[in-house]
Amino acid sequence: MLALAGIVVGVLFSLAARVGIVHRLPLLRVIVTGGWILKATIIAIIGAIFGALYPAYKAAQKDPIDALAYE
Repeated sequence: MLALAGIVVGVLFSLAARVGIVHRLPLLRVIVTGGWILKATIIAIIGAIFGALYPAYKAAQKDPIDALAYE
């Protein structure tokens, strides 16, 4: 859920930045396409999956007794 919220906020921030750039520098073309949004979404989801799996993998390698005994 956090990754999906980050994707939505990131896309909205990018679109707002595009409007600001076009307003400030009218000769500079900034194009945001659906393909760009799709690629950014896929990269974010893959990053979130690996970001969640790595700590889970490291935790699975620990002895449960030692992990629970930590103060």
